[in-house]
Amino acid sequence: MIGMCFIRAMNIDSLDLNLIRAFHALSSAGTVTQAAQKLGVSQPAMSHSLNRLRELLKDDVLVRTSKGMVLTPRAQTLAPQVQQALAILEQALTPQSVVPAQLQRTFTMGMADYTELIALPGLSKRIEKQAPLVELVCRQSAGDALAVLESADVDLWLGVSPPSMQSLYSQKLFSDDYLCAVRQGHPLAGKRLTPKQFAAMRHVQIAPGNTPGGPLDTVLASMKLSRQVAVRVPHFLVAPHLVVASDMVLTAPSRIMNIFAKSLKLHLFKCPVEVPGFTLLQVWHQRFHQDPIHRWFRELVFETLQKNATPRHTLSL
Repeated sequence: MIGMCFIRAMNIDSLDLNLIRAFHALSSAGTVTQAAQKLGVSQPAMSHSLNRLRELLKDDVLVRTSKGMVLTPRAQTLAPQVQQALAILEQALTPQSVVPAQLQRTFTMGMADYTELIALPGLSKRIEKQAPLVELVCRQSAGDALAVLESADVDLWLGVSPPSMQSLYSQKLFSDDYLCAVRQGHPLAGKRLTPKQFAAMRHVQIAPGNTPGGPLDTVLASMKLSRQVAVRVPHFLVAPHLVVASDMVLTAPSRIMNIFAKSLKLHLFKCPVEVPGFTLLQVWHQRFHQDPIHRWFRELVFETLQKNATPRHTLSL
């Protein structure tokens, strides 16, 4: 930090910071010529800076003797403090390097339970290996992506339909489509169903926002059909358990269906109507776009889901 005598002698708000660099060059080089070379300016320009320093400090700063140019006592006192101040400023402005093993940070992610099941096992494993001091916090988020990103309540939002805002960035993670599931031994398992027969079955609907409708309902409506919804739940993870204990049918993303198919003995089949798939995105706010730590985390999420995401679309025999 610059000495108190230096600060109190002037209005710091009007100080030309280039003079601080000039003082450091003069005090370390010892001559106007060498100081000018050090800063890459002309000798007259450096002489002008020296004159301004003398006026500012009310001190000669650098004086000529028989043995060459020497610093005044005032300049000798200020020299190490100015050097320290410049070093602190340089460190503050230098881009931060990321050392994952030493990183102590909490990352909050907004996502549905579908994404938690797909992403967290592989992601937590990689974080445990690369950055064991990092903590992951997951927050359920339905339609509040913009609010939680703008407020920095979440670092990353993972979902399908983020708001379209110039302040948000997004990156594709993976695509998924839909499969249908009934319990093994279901009377209709293995049979070819017409759209009308399929719609007439008792359905489990996953509605994260607790609102009726969805991609399947839109397709059925275009065919002037509607399905019979027996149970509507807000989460993905409970739905397969409802199917295995009943004669209901579930239409859900194929990656999550494959996870439950073996453990719950589900019969998977292609949906009798063409339901468009979707792409999962990670979304972040502009304020974090160039942050090295946040960039490291986004790349880790992307690489994990590109390499370790559960395979899609595996049908039962």
